Amino acid sequence: MDSSSEYSSSWDGARDEPDAAIVAHWPDGTAITEGQWRAPVDPRELMPDQRRYQRELRWVSRRSRVAGALRVLGTPRGVVAILLAAALLSASVVTALGAIK
Repeated sequence: MDSSSEYSSSWDGARDEPDAAIVAHWPDGTAITEGQWRAPVDPRELMPDQRRYQRELRWVSRRSRVAGALRVLGTPRGVVAILLAAALLSASVVTALGAIK
């Protein structure tokens, strides 16, 4: 018997049996059976879950950085920085256009 069939038989077996032993309950009241409680035999089966979790963490980090940047730009110091950057950009454009003539 290969490891994938062992995994599916031990992990999914409790869902197929209606009288499987209930070992705990989720906060929403859903029962956790003994088969769901055990870790899979092959740890490679957890890789998609781990990738999904890491992707979710990256997106949370990105969203918080963007929200922080937008929050800073709304402050008086951020507004002054935006105005100074716009003035510098316009001065460089005027200088470049003057050099082209």
